[in-house]
Amino acid sequence: MAVPVPAPALTSKITIYSWSTNADMCFLLPNADPKKWAVLTVIGRGQEYDLFEGGPESYLLQVMRREFVSDVFPEDFPDDFPEYERHTDI
Repeated sequence: MAVPVPAPALTSKITIYSWSTNADMCFLLPNADPKKWAVLTVIGRGQEYDLFEGGPESYLLQVMRREFVSDVFPEDFPDDFPEYERHTDI
């Protein structure tokens, strides 16, 4: 009798979804309960990080409004006229 192999839990799937020119990275930490998703931001050249308890849309909105200030990003981020580049594979 074959024993079914359980599918990996959603909470074990950490996904990188954003990075900066300074090598900083944002990871999505999903959860079976969407209200418990989180964003982990890791500095590219060290061991500093911060955790935002909320989805990526809320994270981006709060960072751009300067309502959530990440210890990973420079003090002047975001600047008054932020620029974005779409990845060529998207």
